[in-house]
Amino acid sequence: MRNMIFIASVCFTLNACQSPTESVQSSNSFNMSGFTEMPVPNSTATIITKKDDSGKMLEQGIVRDGQKDGPWTLFHENESIKSLTSYINGGLNGSHLEFNNRGQLEKRVEYLDNQYHGLYGEYKYGRPLKEITYNKGTQDGPFRVWSDMGKLTQSGNNKNGKLDGALKYYDEEENLIMSYIYKDGEVVSGGLIKKEE
Repeated sequence: MRNMIFIASVCFTLNACQSPTESVQSSNSFNMSGFTEMPVPNSTATIITKKDDSGKMLEQGIVRDGQKDGPWTLFHENESIKSLTSYINGGLNGSHLEFNNRGQLEKRVEYLDNQYHGLYGEYKYGRPLKEITYNKGTQDGPFRVWSDMGKLTQSGNNKNGKLDGALKYYDEEENLIMSYIYKDGEVVSGGLIKKEE
């Protein structure tokens, strides 16, 4: 039974901390058809806007020399903000935030040169589900995983893409139930935590 719990927990950890699939695309050349353009005075930048047939805002951003450059905003059908993304020279650089149509944060990603760099987080109803730290596209630093109810279930650390340090598991009351020590992705010690009577 103890081995089954460990195997299930390790599988969950590995799945929870895999590189997420990203829906944001970077583009080095931007097609401005369907957008209205407004040049920024004393600048090479242009603010471009796309609206639907009824005049509702769909997206807006800054283009410089034919590339996305600066903040870029997409909108839900109710015109609330769907996502905010930072670009420099057509590449993802800085923050990317996604919101549901009620304005609650669903995703937060930090980029550097089109790679995850900093925090990658997923959220539900504004509560965290997963937060992973990246360094130039590689998991490096602390990570935490929560249940749908907002309770911490795992915490740990990665170094150069491998588990390194304490990997901890928690029960429904956030009591520590299991802890393993990793070095360069290999378990060196640890196990179930005995409850005090």
